[in-house]
Amino acid sequence: MWMYVDACQLTLLRVYVLAFLLLVAVGFGLLFIKIQRDHGFAWLLNANLLAVFWLFFTMQFVNDRGLVAWVNYRTALNPERTQVIDVDCLAGLGAPAWSTLERIAEDSIQFPFSSKRAAEHLVGALEKEVLADAGWQSWQWRRWHAHRAVSEEVDVAVIE
Repeated sequence: MWMYVDACQLTLLRVYVLAFLLLVAVGFGLLFIKIQRDHGFAWLLNANLLAVFWLFFTMQFVNDRGLVAWVNYRTALNPERTQVIDVDCLAGLGAPAWSTLERIAEDSIQFPFSSKRAAEHLVGALEKEVLADAGWQSWQWRRWHAHRAVSEEVDVAVIE
């Protein structure tokens, strides 16, 4: 799988498919345990429901968009890699990818074709964030943290 990610970059769909395949592997493992220990169908059903609950519960705490952005950034830093990082895809990931876009925008030597586009996306995203402030009902710590971490750097870059 990592050869494919190295060639085509990681996406949210690939992360979710990997999580599903992990769930299927756990299901087969539980089926093997059921057969070996001669458990009933109710045990297998309860164990699989617990595995599904565990997957959904843990996925709530995983910053999947930030993970995708970070993996794509780290993959693009590989000196043997010739493919340009897809900044438009990273910008589509939203606030969790802003710190990665900031790193790309600051590093015009490593990313000569992408740094200017990353800065444009970052400034545009921050402007939309300020204009779309819908009040306390839509407040999220993750977005607030990303906005706070990036806005100071972008303000300095825009002034220069």
